Amino acid sequence: MTDPQETAAIRVYRYRLLPRRGQHRRLKEALEHSRQLYNAALQERIDCYRKTGLGRSYIDQCRGLTELRADGSPYAVSMERAPLKAVDLAYRAFFKRGGFPRYKGRDWFKSLGWSDHCGWRVRDNRFVAKGIGAIRIHLHRPLPGNPLSCRVKREGGRWYICLSVAVECAAENDNPGIGIDAGLTTLAALSNGELIANARHNRRAEGEARRRARALARCTRGSKRRRKIREKLASCRAKERRARDTYLHQVSSSLVRRFGVIAVEDLNVKGLAKSALARDVHDAAWGKLFSMLAYKAESAGCQFIKVDPRHTSQTCPECGSIKPKTLAERVHRCPCGCEMDRDVAAAKVILLRAAVSGRGAPNVAGCGERAPGKAVA
Repeated sequence: MTDPQETAAIRVYRYRLLPRRGQHRRLKEALEHSRQLYNAALQERIDCYRKTGLGRSYIDQCRGLTELRADGSPYAVSMERAPLKAVDLAYRAFFKRGGFPRYKGRDWFKSLGWSDHCGWRVRDNRFVAKGIGAIRIHLHRPLPGNPLSCRVKREGGRWYICLSVAVECAAENDNPGIGIDAGLTTLAALSNGELIANARHNRRAEGEARRRARALARCTRGSKRRRKIREKLASCRAKERRARDTYLHQVSSSLVRRFGVIAVEDLNVKGLAKSALARDVHDAAWGKLFSMLAYKAESAGCQFIKVDPRHTSQTCPECGSIKPKTLAERVHRCPCGCEMDRDVAAAKVILLRAAVSGRGAPNVAGCGERAPGKAVA
């Protein structure tokens, strides 16, 4: 018998909350309560180490929280344990890769969560939580199951809820395979010749963001006007981010529905984001696109494969020979007679490498025959 856990995956569904004025105030109070717990837990660990040379574990701090709750608390215990767990994870990250945990200011603490079903539930398009009340949820798409955990996040003046749900993974399909070459001129070129446009959301919002940034620079620090202008600038950036995420979700969902094998380059996106093309690389958001493709492919029964990115744009997809080209050359021309768009040729090479690796399906879309004995790696 197949274990249900092997065929299920945890997916997070995000919806907007629509609180009334009183509910908005209670959400802010709960968020401030979680922030103070986080800072208090961090201070306790620092003081304990300075006095005894020993640290405090997450379990120790949960026991202390139980003693504090003896007098009564308006909130669920799972919500109050979430900031303690966040401190524990921050310490683990510190010992693993450096960066000591910091105290959180009001503008730097934006979410509160519940790790189990204690003290909250979703019922009749309402999010009901102890100490907060019943808040209406804008369910723009159906929830596929009962949520396992949730997190409420503040973005500017808006509130969102993220619900973790276990969904069943589909069986492997026999759709054709596709190679994807990520770029800046076009977001992606497919091995079947299709080009996906780059929406360039950053450039669209650049004018308004610059105006608000200049207005922010003219404000006096600590003034109410500066706070309002800062919120408007943050709202502009959040709108840009939501538009980018929506576009990437549409692109990734379309690719997963149409193809059974998706091959991409194993790019060092962080390194490219520090180059001279940093702004365009951040705007294209290749890392987020690949992440969406990976988890959506898992649910849809597709194969998501990353291949070696070296010389993909220099290799001929027909004969396998390497022909160096500058970035200004946008057409691939080879003595064997192959002539096509440079990015499409690179996408064909990416798909061929996935097939050669033995993980790709033999049913590949839009690839020419490669001459025997020629290596593409």
